[in-house]
Amino acid sequence: MKEKMAFSRCNDKYKGEINKLLTRYGRRDKLSLVLDGAKAETSKTLIKHGFKGNSIYIPNPTKDFKFLIKKYRAGCDDNNCPHKFEKDPCVFKNWLYDLLPRFDKYSLGLAYFDYMCTIEGNEKCSPINDIQSLFDKKLLADGSCLAVTISVHDSRKKRTIFKHQDLLHLLSVVNSTSLKNGYTTEVIKGAGLYRRTMWTIIFKVYLQDPALFELHIK
Repeated sequence: MKEKMAFSRCNDKYKGEINKLLTRYGRRDKLSLVLDGAKAETSKTLIKHGFKGNSIYIPNPTKDFKFLIKKYRAGCDDNNCPHKFEKDPCVFKNWLYDLLPRFDKYSLGLAYFDYMCTIEGNEKCSPINDIQSLFDKKLLADGSCLAVTISVHDSRKKRTIFKHQDLLHLLSVVNSTSLKNGYTTEVIKGAGLYRRTMWTIIFKVYLQDPALFELHIK
């Protein structure tokens, strides 16, 4: 029996608009870290709009990995990896959190954390830990773009009169962690709900003035 892809949302027109926003707000002169699916629609869109293929890193340990490496090359642990001289993105059979130590300080101009889970995550994936590690390691360059997609599917089961608590939680995590590490963030207009339970928020990320950062942490 033919194996199916782990997920496929790439035909959704809203997902297409999100990808276009990423090309507008991401930095092409830096590296890109993208949670891409089997059809590689996000990375293909980035390349189409001027991002260098070998500057794009894709962690995906799901069964989509086998589909991605048919399009692109698999990554390796060799510091002299010849892949960096290739035109295609580099695909790693790792969870996002495990790939973050590979990057240097201020090396990312775009990070798209396109999760298939809620903000609380699960036993394999923790969006909160990923976001906190991203800022703690200071991987985002000045003027970079961070986009996060989460599921709010479970919110309908919660007994509360307050709505969109998952989105507020996401905003709180990004805001508090970024400020703690010398960044400021701006929510970009244009992203929101798509496919009923999926929400995307896009941030423009800036380095704070050192004097303002010192004032904030005192």
